[in-house]
Amino acid sequence: MRKGALQNGANPMLVRCAKGFAQAMPPKGALQYRGLLLALGFLLAAVGLAFGAVKAKNRADATGSMTIYLETSLSEQDLHALRKRENSMEFTAWGERLDVTVADPDLGRRIQTEVLVLDGSSELVLPLAPVLAAGDTGGCLLGEETAWELFGSTQVTGEKVLIGNEPRVVRGVVGFPQHGVMLGGNVKGITGTETSTDKEFQYYNRITVEGGKVSDAEEFLMMNGLDGEVLRLDYLRSLHWITELVPGKWSDFSGWKNNITKKKEDFGLISRISKNSVELYYERQCRLYMWDTVMEAVCILGIVCICFKFKKRKILSG
Repeated sequence: MRKGALQNGANPMLVRCAKGFAQAMPPKGALQYRGLLLALGFLLAAVGLAFGAVKAKNRADATGSMTIYLETSLSEQDLHALRKRENSMEFTAWGERLDVTVADPDLGRRIQTEVLVLDGSSELVLPLAPVLAAGDTGGCLLGEETAWELFGSTQVTGEKVLIGNEPRVVRGVVGFPQHGVMLGGNVKGITGTETSTDKEFQYYNRITVEGGKVSDAEEFLMMNGLDGEVLRLDYLRSLHWITELVPGKWSDFSGWKNNITKKKEDFGLISRISKNSVELYYERQCRLYMWDTVMEAVCILGIVCICFKFKKRKILSG
């Protein structure tokens, strides 16, 4: 403050405060240095988040297939009848049994885990995992963590396991999901009894159709008269579903209403069903992907703001 300010009646206390604040302010070079460090931090965070988003997306791709949710579960006899129909699409039916005892018969280790029961090739359900062929009644796949718990290693292809009362040979190890067992063929042995009725084995409540498109799944439902809906878990990984709200014509108000109603039903199905281990893993990876993508955008926005601030200061000082 100049002396003239005091002569004009300026408050001496305010003058001293202003001088103290000016002295406490870091020099211009220090501010720029801090800004550069902050921008570098944002940049490193954005790179890390980008890698995380790619990793989560790849893991979701390993388990994400267009799936039909069946309101009424099917038995093995029902599936055999479906496959005998003319022009039937290739499909894999699957379901999950919880808390099944899986053991290493040599070491005697036992664990309780979920068992994914497949009728058809595992490739449709887990496209990036080792393949358990349709009709393979003697093999199974293990999740990585399950392999470690039983054998202390993931190099277990060819090892024998006991699933309930059912002996199986390990055909491969699945990276995602990491827990559980996948098997096909005659699965009555996993219940611990061979005298159970067929009704008890109606646990195939998911169907994955070859092709992976929504139209393929809807066509399969109509062709076979099944009581089910397409499970649109793909909504969880992007906002592309918003484009599906648009009807053929923008002025088609009934089309807008019908599309909005359909999306509400799709999201309602995702929230109300009891998800199996594959779907829970996919959902978790989709949420990680979306979170990392959003936070990456926030970091990039922070870098842009810092650059804009530096440019503005340069213009003002120039």
